[in-house]
Amino acid sequence: MLHQAGDLPAATQAYVRALKLQPDCAEAFTNLGLVCHDLGDFALAGELQHQAIALAPGMVDAHNNLGATLLRQGKTEEALACFRRALALKPDDAGAHYNIGRVLANRGDVAAAETWYRRALTYKPQSGSLRFYLGVLHLLQGRFNPGWQEYEFRWSSRHLRDAKRTFSQPQWRDEPLGGDFILLYAEQGLGGTMQFVRYAPLVAARGG
Repeated sequence: MLHQAGDLPAATQAYVRALKLQPDCAEAFTNLGLVCHDLGDFALAGELQHQAIALAPGMVDAHNNLGATLLRQGKTEEALACFRRALALKPDDAGAHYNIGRVLANRGDVAAAETWYRRALTYKPQSGSLRFYLGVLHLLQGRFNPGWQEYEFRWSSRHLRDAKRTFSQPQWRDEPLGGDFILLYAEQGLGGTMQFVRYAPLVAARGG
């Protein structure tokens, strides 16, 4: 719960305490590895995932987690092997399907990545994160209508869910404005701000 809440130092202490109480707890090793991954210590994260796998070779999450860490280290082929191992252990694992798709997307094979993302969604159809990632692939391929629709699920992503701002006023859904004021604000960073501020005159032209 501390990890999910973003309190990584406290989560680390809890996992370390768990391992002192039960040194052969593979789940504690893989979860501590995730914390190290989030802290940017990928070398230690990888070591912890290897320890988890040594204790529980069939732990699908540990293989996926190791692959994610290897991918951040630029070890693409080793990461892909981990994801395929996870898939061999559990063919319906949505995470493994998505991770393989992510490797393909990083390589620029967007069409193949989409196939894997869609497979992941068949096993986890309620995942907002997967729909968001699929939306990004749509946008990369110039399919803006479905892309922006799926992009609305971006707040389900663990990297963005804490960045969402809430307002008492409703979000504009393209209804007639009739002189109403529209608040345009930076959502994620300067890149998006620079790209989309050019639409401000279009809002004014619509009566805002």
